[in-house]
Amino acid sequence: MFRALKVSAELNIAKALALRASSPVYQIEFLHESDGLPLTFARNWYPARRFANLPQVLASNSSITSALAELSVTDYLRKWSRIGSTLPDPEVMQRLNINR
Repeated sequence: MFRALKVSAELNIAKALALRASSPVYQIEFLHESDGLPLTFARNWYPARRFANLPQVLASNSSITSALAELSVTDYLRKWSRIGSTLPDPEVMQRLNINR
């Protein structure tokens, strides 16, 4: 885990998580490296009320599946996954050490 922020859910995030708009969510950011070089950057959102201790659990365990198991979610089914690629914004460029 790179960073965990408690934020108000934007409408699209709230909808995807079946929450009301502006509900508290954890925005969890991951920066993955290979041979010491930044390779990928990802953001995930989780309902803060349901997973109150998620940032603390992820601080000692970087696996989402293992962290959720520690929080009593031993099995789950994703409704959908969205994988995409975009040109990085300035914040992500900095984290990935990309110079334009």
